[in-house]
Amino acid sequence: MIEALKRLGKLGKPAFSSKARAPFILLEDGWGAVVGEEIVAVRPVEVSGGRACVGDDKFFSLLNRLSGELEMKVEGEELILKAGKSRASLPLLPDEVAEEVVALLEKWRKAGWRECRKEVLDGMKILTDAVSFSASAAGFLRSIHLSEQFMEVGDPACVVRLNIPTGMEALIPGKMVDSLAVLVPDEWAEDEAWVGFKKGDELILIRRIDIPYPDVDSIMEHFSSGRLLKVEATELDLALSRAEAFSSIVEVELARRRMKIRAESTGRFEEVLSVEWRGGEQRFRLDGRVLRRLLKLDVEEIRVTERGLKMELRNGVALQIFEEAVA
Repeated sequence: MIEALKRLGKLGKPAFSSKARAPFILLEDGWGAVVGEEIVAVRPVEVSGGRACVGDDKFFSLLNRLSGELEMKVEGEELILKAGKSRASLPLLPDEVAEEVVALLEKWRKAGWRECRKEVLDGMKILTDAVSFSASAAGFLRSIHLSEQFMEVGDPACVVRLNIPTGMEALIPGKMVDSLAVLVPDEWAEDEAWVGFKKGDELILIRRIDIPYPDVDSIMEHFSSGRLLKVEATELDLALSRAEAFSSIVEVELARRRMKIRAESTGRFEEVLSVEWRGGEQRFRLDGRVLRRLLKLDVEEIRVTERGLKMELRNGVALQIFEEAVA
């Protein structure tokens, strides 16, 4: 049972980072749930003695320290946990706290489930690897836009769009992708408030982000052209990694047949790469960490525009936006 509960904790892990509402654990007849503001994760769990609803502040912390066979039982107003020579009790939350969740899950058991293709989950993983879901960014800057015909993500430094049809229209928090990678869903469904993913008896509900997604198409129009830049991706990645020791923001100078990478803080770094570039001299600053992540995608070509770097991917497009142009 301990392993089953630990897996439940992994499925619901994003709930524990929420600042909006403290998550709780609901244990019902034959199943358990981690309930947070943005996620509800459910899987089979056995508990005797009736419903148990407890706060998470001690439950998983204690669970990770127990050894031996675990027994859970509701006695009065407490949940009793026994394992080996250890015994612990946790106070139950008011029953009405659980009623809303029970009603929600009952509704979702009757949802119209559809196939969730593996390439959709793979695409979400690519997007989260490409973009740093910064805790300081808000709203869409930390979210994945799932569209009927494609999926995309944006943060202050870049936009990435993959031509992978999802069959849905939703905006979900990017931090949920790790939980979906644990689940590996094969079905999905949606309603006006949630997007659900499941596999067998395990289920994850993710609350939709209820804000308008920005007009990314208008951003992409500014990247419709640009001059071709040919550079060895491995060499550029290594140069950026060395520059990162000084600063995450690097200055790039392009001139015929060369690219100069600069970074400075208490010291100064500079490296020159051989490239194919037929444009004039151009200098700009960008986030080297984001560019390194984008270089790991399946890039066919790179173009330089007035707004930033445009990378044509084999299954989409990525845009690295300049921090600022340098006169």
